[in-house]
Amino acid sequence: MDLPAPLRTVGAALEATGFHPGRSGRDHLRSLAATHRIPDARADELLELVGIPAAARKRAGGYSMGMRQRLQLAAALLGDPQVLLLDEPANGLDPEGIRWMRGFLRHLAHDQGKTVLISSHLLAEVEQTVEDVVIIANGHLVREGTMDALHGEPAALVRSPEPELLVRALDRAGLAASPLPEQGPDALQVRTPELARVGEVALATGRPVHELRGMRTDLERLFLELTDTPEHRNRNLGAPHTPAPTNPEETSR
Repeated sequence: MDLPAPLRTVGAALEATGFHPGRSGRDHLRSLAATHRIPDARADELLELVGIPAAARKRAGGYSMGMRQRLQLAAALLGDPQVLLLDEPANGLDPEGIRWMRGFLRHLAHDQGKTVLISSHLLAEVEQTVEDVVIIANGHLVREGTMDALHGEPAALVRSPEPELLVRALDRAGLAASPLPEQGPDALQVRTPELARVGEVALATGRPVHELRGMRTDLERLFLELTDTPEHRNRNLGAPHTPAPTNPEETSR
């Protein structure tokens, strides 16, 4: 598909090295803007927007990784496109920068109505940023859905030195509970989002509780579960090394 004005349709930030190291951040943006007849003032506007106006005249080759990420994001936004493609946008950012990036991307999606597609291996960060997830393994779609749907049915984790007696008490109260051996011999999983109700049942029946908290399947655990199968396991990991065949004639020389 040919786009007459690509920067105005899709903005992409795929790596933080797509600029001449001897050119300033401002000149880099202005050179890109010139290809689409975008006013030079847009470069300064975006440098301000992404938080690096003080680096406008500095050579981009001296930027930190975080500053390069912000410069790439500014370049992706030059033509005010409706769609943004970002690869590892939080890479190289400090905690404050990550929080800024998270809020900025939400602003673009919610307040400006843009479609923001993020590719990342930082699953804990993705989980706090995105609303819809696509999981791909070996080039094949494994799972897709909203973040809430992928988290699964809400549940509670409860620890008690009397787990069997607590299971019976919860069952009588209409709460389905089962042992959770991977969390320890005293751990139970209760299929309910109402933590207060679990605590009330334990208190009313005199069963001690040492821990009570909400449970959900985090994105990293879900990804590992979905991709830890023969058909989805990363083929680049653990593959036996096969030496290149030798030519008998050459080895005998």
